[in-house]
Amino acid sequence: MAVATAAAAPAHAADSAAPAAVGELVVTAQRREENLVDVPISVSVVGALAMKNANYSNLTDLQFIAPSVSYNTNFGGGFEIRGVGTQSVTASVEQSVSVVIDDVVHGLPEISFAGPSYQALTDIERIEVLRGPQGTLFGKNSSAGVLQIVTTRPHLGEVSGDTSVSYGTDNELKLTANLNAPIGSTAAVRLSGFGYRRDGFVHNLYTHQDVSGYDNYGVRGKFLWQPNEKAEVYVIGSYVANHDDGNGIWTIRSCGSGFKGGLGVFSPCAEVAKYGVVPGPKNLSGAWDGLLGVKSIAREVSGRVSYDFGFATLKSITAYQNVSINEDVEVDSSPLPILSVNHSNFYNKEFTQEFRLDGKIGDRLDYTTGLFYYNTDVLYPGLQAGTYNYLPPTSPILLTSGVGGPVPCCTTITQSWTTSEAVFGEVNYHLLNNLVLIGGLRYTHDRNSLENHAIDTGGICQFAFALGGPCKPAVGLPSPKLGLGISDNNLTGKATIQYYVTPRFNFYATYSTGAKGPSVSYPRGLPLVPVASETSKNYEAGLKGSLLDGKLFVAADVFHTKYDNFQGQALYVDPANPGNRGYITTNAGGLETKGAEGEVTYRATPELTLTASVAYAPTRFTQFAIPCNDGYTNPATTPGKCTFINPRLGQLQFDAAGYPLTYAPKWTYSLSASWVHPIGDADFSAALNYHWQDEIYTVVADPNSIAPAYGLMGLNISYGPHDEHWRLSLFARNLLNQYFVSGIFKTSLDSGTANSTPLSTIGYANIPSIESKRTVGVKAEMRF
Repeated sequence: MAVATAAAAPAHAADSAAPAAVGELVVTAQRREENLVDVPISVSVVGALAMKNANYSNLTDLQFIAPSVSYNTNFGGGFEIRGVGTQSVTASVEQSVSVVIDDVVHGLPEISFAGPSYQALTDIERIEVLRGPQGTLFGKNSSAGVLQIVTTRPHLGEVSGDTSVSYGTDNELKLTANLNAPIGSTAAVRLSGFGYRRDGFVHNLYTHQDVSGYDNYGVRGKFLWQPNEKAEVYVIGSYVANHDDGNGIWTIRSCGSGFKGGLGVFSPCAEVAKYGVVPGPKNLSGAWDGLLGVKSIAREVSGRVSYDFGFATLKSITAYQNVSINEDVEVDSSPLPILSVNHSNFYNKEFTQEFRLDGKIGDRLDYTTGLFYYNTDVLYPGLQAGTYNYLPPTSPILLTSGVGGPVPCCTTITQSWTTSEAVFGEVNYHLLNNLVLIGGLRYTHDRNSLENHAIDTGGICQFAFALGGPCKPAVGLPSPKLGLGISDNNLTGKATIQYYVTPRFNFYATYSTGAKGPSVSYPRGLPLVPVASETSKNYEAGLKGSLLDGKLFVAADVFHTKYDNFQGQALYVDPANPGNRGYITTNAGGLETKGAEGEVTYRATPELTLTASVAYAPTRFTQFAIPCNDGYTNPATTPGKCTFINPRLGQLQFDAAGYPLTYAPKWTYSLSASWVHPIGDADFSAALNYHWQDEIYTVVADPNSIAPAYGLMGLNISYGPHDEHWRLSLFARNLLNQYFVSGIFKTSLDSGTANSTPLSTIGYANIPSIESKRTVGVKAEMRF
């Protein structure tokens, strides 16, 4: 973790030597340029140099660098900060951790194992991790925190460029290129491009192919015009294509009772054993006959116009994003067509407009105020079908229970619209030379509506057909469109007091609130369900400062955050129709996290810099009723604990109070050391980093889903001239070859029949990680 090793040098020299004082880094965590030391919130910064030394290129890999950040790889998951993030598989649910790239909110829900469409980026200057609710200045879907990504801006009057190529394990090839060119004396353009690929590492013994590799590429163009000292126009356009040929495919970890269908018991373990697949915690093989993979294309254009009136600066930020996703996920984990068709398309559009006014009144008062508008349109057709072991494998007809919504048949069409308007303001008042008071409010009005219907699909019948019912539902196809809308108003804000012991060392205390807008859930075979807004209250106190003549930077904080109506999810299995199973998004009664964080950067010598950071962030539900499957929530919970009845589901429930949130490690820490030594006209450098995270639950209240703790070590050794005209590097990620999995969950169709006697045994599956094996490679860089 590099709080201060991301140098406070000019952006285009971010990889050069570190600054004279660690921690002297300009950030925009409060929507204006400030020194990191002066920002009275818990924020960490991962700079370009730290990312280069770690040799990661995807944003989801931030979890391996920064404490307090994790990533939920489950279908529809996302980033988590302090253990809290989105848990829902729903096209209308926003992220609890807001991702902001160059001032633009990326709030579109992207339901995929392969990660968000924006994860493969290049030309990153820094990533700011803002912990806790950021409900005033960022507002939209930031109930748990913000990841703010800042890329390099064009430079006026400068012709420059750089390129890099690296090659590593499993034919990992990464190419990047950046070019900066002036247009007269007042304008400049910057063009960036990248291409990343890697072979698959999971073996499909049915097709004799390796899957879960990736092939990503993209281009990004920027235009900056400063006609005078007061005005600026900044336009960005990008095109990014991502392809993952496994889409988070899971492998069998342990065997269960199988699935009892009309033709007997179907056992995934028995079927894949015929092809040599051996279940286990380190299983990296399977036998899949269904289509696998995800392809996404993201297009974005944004414009920022600012004008300095002297007393204040007015900024307008306009952005439009278009993301299309085409994906297939094999469900039954076997070479039989039990449930091999699982196809989804997403056509997502997002428009945002923000007006922001930054100014000063006298010498003591700074303010930021503005308006924000947000609009999304998500169209989601989906089809899930198979024989369910009720029809023979050669059957020309496949069965379906729908993908979501009340009509249990065929291709489901879901469309969701979200609109949000907000007005916000924040004031910094310097009461004394060493005492600052900060207060802010944001009023947000959210509206979410969802419409759902089913259309006919050739060769597909509803599941009831296998039980003697009609092929198509009585409502007829296409079915009537059923819709539901929900709206809410939220007032969020913060109050902070900051006290400077010295000009470079201060204490602060903050109370802040956040909100994530309401949504509509569409559980399979059930009516549409409104989901209330998620709100949070955060109490925090901390310190940060620069000591020892700028050689030492320290930051530490303690926090306690409470969430009301946390938007969680649970798996529902219809007791009367085991083929009807799906996730339900609902509001948990309560969730809280409290703990402490600390970071230290120390320049031991002019050549050696050491960093260390640690986060203790335990989470726990204070109330969360989840459905019980087969009379119990998991093999470690006795049937007697399933004592609540949900009248809507007609199913026993279990109160998960006291259990932690999924993908939420209690402890994480990072250590790094970087050494630069001159040899004549060149520099020899070495960087070592180590990141460790605690064990995590990957299914709520299921101890069999606990993924063990692990630690990853990285190494980077490089040599090149002082002017950085060229540089050669040798790198390693996961140097100690530490194996781990991204998630563990109940294997689909491997848990017997609901309410069976005796109780069924549940089988489990792994979600392998491409970073769970050692990667070694070489890299060459050039710049002019």
